[in-house]
Amino acid sequence: VYPPLRRLSRQEGAVNEAERLLARGDLDGALDRASRAVESTAALLGARAALVEAAVAFRRARLDASLQSLARAVGLLGNAARNAAQPNVVVDACRAAARRLRATVLAAAGRADEALAEVEALGDAAGVLPFRVSLYHLVHRRDFDAALRLARSRSLDLGTDRHDELVCDLLEARTQEPSSPSVAALRAELAGDEVLRRWAATILPPELTAVLGPAPAPA
Repeated sequence: VYPPLRRLSRQEGAVNEAERLLARGDLDGALDRASRAVESTAALLGARAALVEAAVAFRRARLDASLQSLARAVGLLGNAARNAAQPNVVVDACRAAARRLRATVLAAAGRADEALAEVEALGDAAGVLPFRVSLYHLVHRRDFDAALRLARSRSLDLGTDRHDELVCDLLEARTQEPSSPSVAALRAELAGDEVLRRWAATILPPELTAVLGPAPAPA
């Protein structure tokens, strides 16, 4: 096996492992593995690594960094598509993943119009993404009553993630007494997840996160 092929094989293994670690919530491990392939000469591998970096940055509430990584991923995916001899389903799947994440990051940043444009480009009018964009939009507008109604209307099989559910839980917590069992349970849950709590403190309005107490110090 020629050295360049061995290097590409190692990079592919690193990206595969980065994606597995990200799915398990090991952000440090995912970022470490992704860094080994982000400069790969294979555009698709570099794009997948950049997508991992973007996802980690979002979970750490570093929205500008997430958008920068997404822009790099999209550029690399364009190169991969041009270099492919035939349509590549992996490239198409990565492009869709990049659009979904970009819509999420833009919505979290309060850029609802841009987020909706990504949703429309995906043609996803009824899935979790429109719900997420609308939820974040209402929260950033401080229209917590409308956001709560939207949260309560979601179906169990919508496919929400931990961040969506946290926003919904915080909206419910606003309607409870600070000493209520449900608020205490939410505080206890987040006490064991500093990354998620810092995300909430950074992204969401303070009126919504006040129930959690003081925010953790920046990493």
